[in-house]
Amino acid sequence: MPGISPAPIPAVASSVTLGLAQLKCVVELAVLGGCLTIRNRLDANRYLVPMTMTALPIGEISKLRVLSRIQALQSSSPADTTVAALTESFAGELPELKVSIEDALNLLEADELVNLDRRLGYVIAGANLSPAGRARAAEFETARTSSPARRRQARDDYLYWLYEQIEDFDRGPTPDDFLITLPSYLGIAYTPREVEKAGCWLTESRFIGGAAAWQYSAPLRPSLTAKGRFTVENSRSTNDTTQTNGNIYTTTVVGDAVIAQGHSTVTQTTNLSWVIEGNHLLDGIQEALLMLPGEIRDSVTLATEEARDALLGTPDVNRLKKALGAMTGFLAQSTSGALGGLLSAQVLAFLASLP
Repeated sequence: MPGISPAPIPAVASSVTLGLAQLKCVVELAVLGGCLTIRNRLDANRYLVPMTMTALPIGEISKLRVLSRIQALQSSSPADTTVAALTESFAGELPELKVSIEDALNLLEADELVNLDRRLGYVIAGANLSPAGRARAAEFETARTSSPARRRQARDDYLYWLYEQIEDFDRGPTPDDFLITLPSYLGIAYTPREVEKAGCWLTESRFIGGAAAWQYSAPLRPSLTAKGRFTVENSRSTNDTTQTNGNIYTTTVVGDAVIAQGHSTVTQTTNLSWVIEGNHLLDGIQEALLMLPGEIRDSVTLATEEARDALLGTPDVNRLKKALGAMTGFLAQSTSGALGGLLSAQVLAFLASLP
């Protein structure tokens, strides 16, 4: 899928514009010579995984991986970390970083997360973490080593990949085919055992089917169920707690409406599409909170809680607009970085869609 043509920009936060249809897109952010490029994480994937922690820009993840590696190296040696030492520590992993070590260090310096020692010719001689950098590195490691979050994301990643392979390419995909794509959670690759357990869970929860084997407890050649297709085609997560059984009749309304279905076995609910979209948006923002700077993170957390309250019970659209409007003010600050600019653009696009 072609990316948005890069153009020089002074500040990311004021330069990202996303449409409503892109609210849950997984994007890749690559900063190249002061230019910004946005494209889908999976080149041919038209069915994108719900926005979670892995929706962080790939460039942002790579940058934080370098920050975390500096912290690890300095825990054994207090001296400044050199580019050569970082490059050696990433042996075999450099293609996954998507950005060079030097570019990552320059970005970290711009975010005031590292202090760089530069020599003649502006060459980076060494890097040392700032107090803010140490705190951010610790937050990133806490997030990427969360086992529950990792398992939840593995299920979504596997199901969405299966859908693409089966529905788009008419293939009979296998777990090994999935592992060949090097899927990962925040830069840590899924193991064969994790993919097997994800397949078991998806089978038990009736998202996929297929025969297993005595040495492999998940389907060896998975097939999609109606529930699995419905989940992907409606951009839902396998981890959504609300499950429905039986026939589903959907009526879309805008504004107030009275809907009656005359049958004793019918459970009637009125769904407002903007409430569903609002919850999806807040889910994504909540997953990304750990990656925001401390003061901005606290303010966005409070605004997120206020917006959640506005969506409970009888939704209050005016209260929701007020909470999201305050949130964009915090996210649009230059100190929130590229991630803040991306989230701010998503919030603004959603606000524009509200009745």
